[in-house]
Amino acid sequence: MPKQITTIITHPHFQADTLAALAILAYFGEQKYPGIGEAAIKFTAELPAGQTGDQLEQAGTLALDMGHGRFDHHRGDRTQEKNCLTDLVISDLGLSGNPAVQKIRQWARRDDLEGKGTVSADTLDRAFGLSGLIQNLNRRYKDDPVRIVQIALPVLEAHLWEEDMRHTSFPEEYKSLKETGQVEELTVFQGKKLIKISAIESDTSGLVGYARANGKIKADVIIQKLSSGHVNIITNQSREVDLNYLVAILRIEEARKKRIPFDAIPKRELTAKGKVAGIEEWYFDTAANSIQNGGIRPESAPATNLTLEEVKKAVIIGLDPLAAQEAYSKFF
Repeated sequence: MPKQITTIITHPHFQADTLAALAILAYFGEQKYPGIGEAAIKFTAELPAGQTGDQLEQAGTLALDMGHGRFDHHRGDRTQEKNCLTDLVISDLGLSGNPAVQKIRQWARRDDLEGKGTVSADTLDRAFGLSGLIQNLNRRYKDDPVRIVQIALPVLEAHLWEEDMRHTSFPEEYKSLKETGQVEELTVFQGKKLIKISAIESDTSGLVGYARANGKIKADVIIQKLSSGHVNIITNQSREVDLNYLVAILRIEEARKKRIPFDAIPKRELTAKGKVAGIEEWYFDTAANSIQNGGIRPESAPATNLTLEEVKKAVIIGLDPLAAQEAYSKFF
């Protein structure tokens, strides 16, 4: 039977590698190391005198990166010399083939073995890159390393959760929704650019990112209808999809449903960023290149009066400038 882990001991000065290993153990390690996610973390420069890592583990204490044990990549063993602590943890937990840990592993290796933290030359990227922020935390809380864990670990566990969902739950849900007709994949040309569209009926916010990033889907535009009736339209910003005609058409059709006289809406308002008085349902976010009907948490935002089919029709027409001008010539 696995031994219950009540305590983790490690060095007090944190590196990206140590925090990545702790996050992986907390997120994936419960089966092999029961209690690991809730274990207290204590800090010391070396193991207690006269005790080995194996002896400590039998007593419920797991040593990380010290004591020449299973999780010490400094022990001088040739098999360990090209590994960082995160590599050892991933191998020990049998996660080497799990895609959810590959990005955090690459980050830890780059930081620990190559001595590179944030490689971007952009000053903001460097200021707010996680490797640099960890060093800031080490300096700011040098006498309170627990505080560093409390700040950094939830960030890394959130990354692991997202990656785990993206490679397991999201593909399964997307496939299931497609089989039940709650996902429809469409295409339209915007000029010479082929735009891939995925229309999804689900409250799962992560499906948007999955539909954009998945190599087989690669959606440029995602229409997501929530159970509340709200419908949001999100794009892959790198594709620079033009939404100006689309937001105008959505506002025109919304006004039609609400019986608002069209002469009450100046033409310039049809493509205005933000909200338009009278047709507040559609918020044009030009910074994120999206059209939001309340976002993923609509709260008090009114749901659109348009059906999903009407929204999809508007998207097909609105992304094609020629079709938009032909269908709505009196407005453009």
